[in-house]
Amino acid sequence: MNTSNAQQGEQVLFHCLIGNQSPNIRIVFCKEGDEVHSLKAQQEQLSYSVPLTVMRGSSGTYTCGYQHKDNKNRVSNSALGTPLNLSVTGERGGTGVQANNTQAPQTPGIVEDLALPPGMSPGR
Repeated sequence: MNTSNAQQGEQVLFHCLIGNQSPNIRIVFCKEGDEVHSLKAQQEQLSYSVPLTVMRGSSGTYTCGYQHKDNKNRVSNSALGTPLNLSVTGERGGTGVQANNTQAPQTPGIVEDLALPPGMSPGR
């Protein structure tokens, strides 16, 4: 599992890139397997992002997935993508921009990464 470190008070950006399943209706971001955020899927949009201000309780395993409708209009859930572990360290007095840490998808069509502030490097 890929691990990224961030300090309390920093901003991280969680990205989810999905395959061309048609039609996607909802993108779901999860922590420890529980939904923490969702976005309505937009036609022909394959990349989605959610910002997170890191707090003490932000440590955990993050994943994303999607819901789509089949040709009989039934809603199905994708498997969750490759898990990424966020480890929260001490406090920092500012917010950061992004530097990407990408891992190959475990589920076809889903790629996730956490964007870290400059100068922060992903741990393993």
